[in-house]
Amino acid sequence: MIMAETGSSEIEYPIKVKSLVKYGISLIEGKIYNARDCGVGWFALFDEVGGEYAYPPELFEVIDQH
Repeated sequence: MIMAETGSSEIEYPIKVKSLVKYGISLIEGKIYNARDCGVGWFALFDEVGGEYAYPPELFEVIDQH
């Protein structure tokens, strides 16, 4: 499980997802990202731009979920 620090708390990224598409400069097709469910069915992850963003689930295949 991947953890990220944000200020004084840690956020868990327990889901591994594989990008099914190239999405601008943000996602690389075929790359595996550590993600979390952001509460609306979308995945929150740190993308290639370097920030945490939410993406719709149809862009990914779930590889592993803890």
